[in-house]
Amino acid sequence: MIFKTLFKTNLRYSMDNDFKQVHGQTGSELQDQKELNQILAGDGGKIYPVLRNGDWIGIQNGALFTPLIGTFENPKIVIALAHDMPNNLVYVPYKAGTHYEELNKMYDEAQANLEAIKVPYEVFQYHDHFEVNACGHEFSSEFLLHKPFLDELHTVLKSDEILVAVPRRGYFKAIASNTSRDLYNGFIEEYEFAFHNDASEKPQITNGVFVIKDSVIIQRGELEKYETE
Repeated sequence: MIFKTLFKTNLRYSMDNDFKQVHGQTGSELQDQKELNQILAGDGGKIYPVLRNGDWIGIQNGALFTPLIGTFENPKIVIALAHDMPNNLVYVPYKAGTHYEELNKMYDEAQANLEAIKVPYEVFQYHDHFEVNACGHEFSSEFLLHKPFLDELHTVLKSDEILVAVPRRGYFKAIASNTSRDLYNGFIEEYEFAFHNDASEKPQITNGVFVIKDSVIIQRGELEKYETE
């Protein structure tokens, strides 16, 4: 692997003000009043973890989050929580005075809901090397946090260290860290195109990869392509 930049992971909980309303980057995530009322009445959809970048407007508007990469003061990538409603993802606010025990319970519930998803994916073979494509699901990018799926990926990719790209929500591709140079370069081209594709309505997350060792995120960094002969 050729790293250009490198970040470590960090998990903490947000202590922001009460949440009012969060608009998505394209305005497509407005909270519908009917669905909001359902949630307030205790009849909301299941909650799931949602990856957003450090520029997400929800951070400044009181959404509950924990930094995955970066710090509270300078978050790069965060894990928010959202109710999966029929028309919207409705983000969970941080409420002043909430105890850590309750916050942990909410994140545990979201994680359990995520890991209950049977991940749909395709495996593409390039000579003796493989790429896994799990794009297209509402929570594709969040499969980065899906430990049973990561366990499965190690077997599929035949490696105890894998590289995962989630440039935007709804995107997930993975390769072994010791894959061929051609597949490695193609993998980088794919996720860089997805990240810079302004035609996509999906919010950006990060232009780089996560290094997964034994189903645990150990670092995040930007890759550099091998020179072709």
